[in-house]
Amino acid sequence: FLCILHSPMDGTLEVVDKDADRLAPEQVEQAAEEAFAVDEEAAGKIADPQAVVEEGRTTVTAGTGDKVVAVNKFFPASVKVKAGQTVLWKGASPYEPHTVTFQNPFKAPSDKDAPRPGGVASGKSFAGGYAHSGIFGPPPFPGDNMFSLKFTTKGSYVYVCILHPGMGGVVEVE
Repeated sequence: FLCILHSPMDGTLEVVDKDADRLAPEQVEQAAEEAFAVDEEAAGKIADPQAVVEEGRTTVTAGTGDKVVAVNKFFPASVKVKAGQTVLWKGASPYEPHTVTFQNPFKAPSDKDAPRPGGVASGKSFAGGYAHSGIFGPPPFPGDNMFSLKFTTKGSYVYVCILHPGMGGVVEVE
């Protein structure tokens, strides 16, 4: 079996006779804890990307990682910009897709319109409300692995990645 969103994720399910030897639940749990510890240590060695601030634009990294570990966070999670400036979100994981979603209307990533962009389009002016990048990521995902909005109104704008619970950020516009 495999995950159609995450190309490195695959596995094999072996069906055995009901009387065959198999791992006890405690053994499976122990193996999972050991694998998690290895992955957690590897994730800790991946450097946090910093925001890139250029004339009129701040770039936020949407996730990072390597071919084994994905760190599903926005870097930085909070940015301050002046009204009229643009924020660009750019994916950095070699395989992990993301979304940038303001006023999330979705109950699950499997909702009918979740994969598609909606609301304010990438590169356009944003004064609040609904804006959704749609799913973006490295190939084989379509598009250029980024999303941007020009913030025109002072305020605090919270956003999430609808694919990864707990992955979110805020844009503070001064």
